[in-house]
Amino acid sequence: MGSSEESPRDVSPAVIYTTVAVTSGSALLFELFQTRILSFIFWNHIVYLAISIALLGFGVSGTVVSWITRKPIANLARTISRLCAGLSLSFILAVLAIAVLFPRCLRESSPESKLTFCYLVSIPPFIFAGSILALLFSYGREPMGRFYGTDLIAASVGCVLFFLLLPSLGAIPCIMLLALITGVAALVWAWRERGSARIWLGLLILTAAHFFTLGLVAPNRFDFLPENYKEMTLALAQGGAIERTEWTTLSRIDVLTSTPRTKGILFGYHEHPPYSYKMITQDASAHTRLLGSAAIADIDEKIRSGNPLSRSAASEGISWPTMIPYSILNRPDVAIIGTGGGIDVANALANNAHSVLAIELNPFTYQLTRNIYSRWNGGLLHDSRVTAVNDEGRSAIRRSSKEFDFIAVIAIDTFAALNSGAYVLSENYLYTVDAFRDYFNHLKPGGILSLFRWNSFPPKETLRLVVLAAQAWREQGVSKIDDRVLVVGNSGWASTIFKNGAFTTAELGKLAVQIQKTHQVVLFWPKVCPIGKQEAFEQLYYRSLNDPTMVASARYFNRLVSAYEAGTEAHFFNTYPFKVTPTTDDSPFFFESSPIFKLGSWNESFTVLHGTGVQTTLISIVVLSTLVMLGAIVVPLRILHAQGLQVPNAGSYMVYFAGLGFGFMILEISLMQKSVLVLGNPMYSIPILLAGILVSAGVGSVISARWKASFKNKIAASGVLLVAATLMAATSLTGGANLILPLSPPRHSFRGPRCARGHLPRHFLPGRIAALARSGS
Repeated sequence: MGSSEESPRDVSPAVIYTTVAVTSGSALLFELFQTRILSFIFWNHIVYLAISIALLGFGVSGTVVSWITRKPIANLARTISRLCAGLSLSFILAVLAIAVLFPRCLRESSPESKLTFCYLVSIPPFIFAGSILALLFSYGREPMGRFYGTDLIAASVGCVLFFLLLPSLGAIPCIMLLALITGVAALVWAWRERGSARIWLGLLILTAAHFFTLGLVAPNRFDFLPENYKEMTLALAQGGAIERTEWTTLSRIDVLTSTPRTKGILFGYHEHPPYSYKMITQDASAHTRLLGSAAIADIDEKIRSGNPLSRSAASEGISWPTMIPYSILNRPDVAIIGTGGGIDVANALANNAHSVLAIELNPFTYQLTRNIYSRWNGGLLHDSRVTAVNDEGRSAIRRSSKEFDFIAVIAIDTFAALNSGAYVLSENYLYTVDAFRDYFNHLKPGGILSLFRWNSFPPKETLRLVVLAAQAWREQGVSKIDDRVLVVGNSGWASTIFKNGAFTTAELGKLAVQIQKTHQVVLFWPKVCPIGKQEAFEQLYYRSLNDPTMVASARYFNRLVSAYEAGTEAHFFNTYPFKVTPTTDDSPFFFESSPIFKLGSWNESFTVLHGTGVQTTLISIVVLSTLVMLGAIVVPLRILHAQGLQVPNAGSYMVYFAGLGFGFMILEISLMQKSVLVLGNPMYSIPILLAGILVSAGVGSVISARWKASFKNKIAASGVLLVAATLMAATSLTGGANLILPLSPPRHSFRGPRCARGHLPRHFLPGRIAALARSGS
């Protein structure tokens, strides 16, 4: 690397360290803002793109710096100024490209084209940031440990600022603020320059300030547009309007007004009177209904009169199937995980619930339903029977000293991109064997646990719920389970209903009546009739399964339950086309059901940018990253090597730093997963952990600069300490989780967005079934 005629010795150390801090913090903040933007436009698994872009951009910056320093740099300050200006301009162009150019030019393009476009326009900021840091590190006179410590500590501060800036300003103003700050940094480095440099930098700063102000005062005019398949886009096309927007660190929340045309986006909800509800979307999808007083009164009147809550008489729609268990409950104590806009609370109160624990995970959704729109919904969550908490569902249940007659977990997804989502597959601690044990431990004798989830063919999510219940019961010493499981649904959705004890024939009679009203079909019917009569009963009941796929699905559920009772479930798992083995707190990937070598089997539709194509997206990102790496890193370095660029012991350095980076990321991923379980709320657990890791690494860098020892001795001592600290952390987080969870104080909590979409076709059950069930024969 050549020498410079002007080095940082001519610049104040405060300017140098401030530039390092601003560059590092801005790069990390941009990466985090990207996760929110990409999740809003596409789906949550696209946030994997952000971490890939960041790492690749920094890798490419090494090639850029190597190319720049082939010859001595005549004026380092000018070079740093231009790179800072490029960083500022790249922030602005990335936002404009995705918010303006993308929806106008690539709206109808292929998923691969869209992915490539987002990839290419998002890499330059990281290339510029990496180049600035590399040059300052290379030419600085200060100890490298201090530079690296400043870099990491600034990144940790950026991690904390993300949780302060995004909800306060919104995504576009936040990125424009980064452009404004880095533009000022460019001006500082160019201050002694003569000519037009300062004028151009002044114009750049004014441009960033203009878009920053525009994003604040007119957010709906300068905004991102979600993909066509997202519910917000559908609602806007049918006359809805955005009434309120809030960027949160969990998801972007929008409140949309409804019109008579938007009733087509019911997705399994009741039909409410016109204009009696609003829609709350999370990342432009996974909508929940924010009910008004008129809608709540309509629900109450129809339930109390015994009339079904249908979508419309003309379409012969369905009733809300999650209300089926109320037919066998008398003034129940209810716990609802995921209250959303209040529809399930209204259902519980209309069904004469004695008490309702309403648990909402997203803090802004909680504020919308409980406070901001309390006049709109008549103070639904202020009802004397309702205890509303903003907490993580499982933690709230586990800390409760109360037992419940009914625990409802209704379509809780992880379709919002958490910061952890940039590093790990979507984990969900609501759907694990450990969680089911918590639920069963908080049910009264005869109590009901009901979960409402997507139903596909072959069944995956719904079938896995039965697996979790069966495994949890086995660990609690329950061997016979076929008399306490009921699964009803259709090709879109399914309700799995688990009883803390065996169903009675009288209860099945009541359930059969309610199932008939809700136009559901039975996928698994509890085996409570005497031997010989059970088979005849089931043949009559399953005769309502006219759809061949539903018939096949029912067979899978029966095979699974029989396998668990016979102890042969391992054979069932090995022969089933999807991965439905029990998920635990150590491996909480409930939604990961498709082995990578079985992609596309059973006519499963995988698309790169749609919600089901997680693995396909990852493969696409790997391919894209490899191609860019070859073209922007490997090929240029080979050319430089041929021109005489030689680095002694290059192979050893590559192995050392590759191992260091790989180990760092693996440790970070594992600690993030466990911290989400222990602390409950990723709004706090992720920044606490990530900031702690970065600060600790920064402090270690500063210490290494003062450590008077040979490199080999430093590595040996650090390696021993690292192993000891890792074992200590693993032991504390794994062994201490069960002790900490029930002691944790109430807090804001996370869940993926509440999801309720997909039209449910009508199915009728023969009237003889209800009579047969009532007679118990």
